[in-house]
Amino acid sequence: KVEGEESAFKSTFSLVPQYDQGDPSVSSKNGSDPYKTRINYMGDLNWKAPGEKITWKFTVPESGSYKLGFRYKQNLVVNGISYRKLTIDGVQPFAEAGNIGFEYGLDWEYKEFGDGEGNPYLIYLEAGKEHELAMEVALGDLAKPIDDLTDLMLKVGDLYRKMVMITGSTPDASRDYELFNQIPGFLDSLQEYSDELKRIAAETEKLAGKKGGTNASSIRAFAVIIDEMIAHKHTAHQYMSSYFSNYTSVSALAYSMMDMGVNIDYFEVAAPDYELTNPSSSWWDKTKFSVSRFLASFNSNYNSVSGNAETGEVVTIWANWGRDQIRVLNNLLESSFTPSTGIGVNLQLSNASYVQAILSGRGPDCSLNMPRTTPVDLALRGAMVDLKQFDYYNAETREFTEEYTGDFTNTVKRFIPDNANPKMNPTLPYTFQDGIYAIPDTYSFNMLFYRTDIFEEYGLEVPTTWDEYIEVASVFYRNKLEACMPNSTTVDTGILPTLIMQMGGDIYNEKLSGTLLATGTSIKAFEFWTDFYTEYGFPITAEFYNRFRLGIMPMGIQPYTLYIQLDMAAQEINGKWKMVPIPGYVTEDGSVNNVQAGAGSGCGILKIAKNPKLGWEFLKWWTSADVQLNYSNNCESILGVAGRVTTSNVEALTKMGWNNETVKQLLAQLRMIQEVPEVPGSYYTSRAIYQAYWNVVSNGKNPKDMLIQWAEVADSEIQRKREQYNVK
Repeated sequence: KVEGEESAFKSTFSLVPQYDQGDPSVSSKNGSDPYKTRINYMGDLNWKAPGEKITWKFTVPESGSYKLGFRYKQNLVVNGISYRKLTIDGVQPFAEAGNIGFEYGLDWEYKEFGDGEGNPYLIYLEAGKEHELAMEVALGDLAKPIDDLTDLMLKVGDLYRKMVMITGSTPDASRDYELFNQIPGFLDSLQEYSDELKRIAAETEKLAGKKGGTNASSIRAFAVIIDEMIAHKHTAHQYMSSYFSNYTSVSALAYSMMDMGVNIDYFEVAAPDYELTNPSSSWWDKTKFSVSRFLASFNSNYNSVSGNAETGEVVTIWANWGRDQIRVLNNLLESSFTPSTGIGVNLQLSNASYVQAILSGRGPDCSLNMPRTTPVDLALRGAMVDLKQFDYYNAETREFTEEYTGDFTNTVKRFIPDNANPKMNPTLPYTFQDGIYAIPDTYSFNMLFYRTDIFEEYGLEVPTTWDEYIEVASVFYRNKLEACMPNSTTVDTGILPTLIMQMGGDIYNEKLSGTLLATGTSIKAFEFWTDFYTEYGFPITAEFYNRFRLGIMPMGIQPYTLYIQLDMAAQEINGKWKMVPIPGYVTEDGSVNNVQAGAGSGCGILKIAKNPKLGWEFLKWWTSADVQLNYSNNCESILGVAGRVTTSNVEALTKMGWNNETVKQLLAQLRMIQEVPEVPGSYYTSRAIYQAYWNVVSNGKNPKDMLIQWAEVADSEIQRKREQYNVK
């Protein structure tokens, strides 16, 4: 018997053991416990992508033929089958081992590997040798329907783009566009797609054994829309909205059909005459276990505490996250931080106000993922610890010294890539006067996404300057396609601060006592930005993800995390798009400046901390490469790739599940990050940009007048805030 959670090798970091507290029969070496969380199985949603493999090691007492049995639960592929390919010592023993199906069910089941008629498959194993049993996610019988559906969705998307090139993105319902005459082979294409959708739906139904299952119903619904277009030729364009929505849902379905999740409690290697049984819990056992868990909940402390609380070496941490992320961090604290430092941690899930917590004396020592404005806002009130003092801190003795140690400075280096822009200062947003009150724990920035196939179709080069970006967009607009320009008006993620810095300007004056929005450079950047919407016809808002998939918006600037969504959920365009740094502004010397305003969050120590040195030890641990990588991988194991962390640690970023080309492009843009400082009252800077932007774009007001008007309002608020807190 080999426990599922005791694997020897895994193909990805995200394949981590899981726990099931709902059934006392789930096996583990430590048994089940209603009061404690026991790691007791392997699998779940983190073991679902084709190619992901887990390997276990085992030995047999004597040479001979053996049979296999698996205790599993497959409640992830609803009304379907999850497939696995099995190898022994790196070899698939026979054809049937390449297509093992685990049927859907809500409870833990037992499956003896055989022909389905009570005859087990036997595998010869030698004694005196450690064997390796590997199970790899496979698509099995669904491979062909999924491939066919993915290929079909690519054709469907191309046809929609041809329709949009005639009708535009918002067709006139009362007009006849004569799509069947304008698009060559339009009728034949629609008929082919309808027939193919119906065939794939029937095939998936047959494999699942469920008539009218969710997958087949969604696929058939798309075929109905296409049939309606065929039946109503003169008004076919009126169905384009339904065509688009069904395309997006079926495309997502094609991806979800590849999810082959299954949970493995354990597997057994047994002699042919050994009787394998399912040790299911009785109704009474489950009831007793559930009641015990319910009673235990009244005594549970939901603030997870680890470490040596008796000596007072405990630091309290606040994090406003989901409970899954909190659980991952707590596991890392108990397995890594506390054993290595001897410092206990009281980890609390909280979204309470810092100011109220400080006034009540019940706030945390440290806080994670603080919004960019918070550290300076609290430092203004004298509520944050200046982290620069830890440049005179001895990490070995945990004492401050009179000699410079550079502990803080060396820690900050982990946030700066090699050959970075000299103005990249990751602590600038958390700096107030002479103090630094936080260090970054996440970074966020924009990248340029473009469809390589459409660029090749029109013979276009990837734009590296804004003028080139506009030229490429003009080609698209002549063909009823669009490009995307974000309309965010915040100081960190907005395009305006980026344009101002690319043109050589700054957001605030040298003393940080007011904005520079009313200067010539800022006005020039503002006019340049609003022209995208008022002069060039860029959409003010757009659902970029689905439009990009279809190809009707083949180019746009978006947060780099969109890469994950496209890579995992837009399978039909894999290999047909890329992500590169954003365009830049051509300076007087002819060089291209593509710096970008940074965004993200920080972590710091509050003044109410009883022992700031413990907090500093935690911050160093938390922002280290190994911890950030482990935390991200474990979040991915629970939440899927969407759980990947936007870490500020450069080394951890490069070691996550990006391919080499993606890492190269991310680092190229990261090197050009130029931070914007936070000042008292800076929240009004974003409001001023917001008001000026919408007055120009929606009300047709003069850009220069609007920016000057609202810059005065922002400057007034900043000055009021400085006077309120007596800032010199």
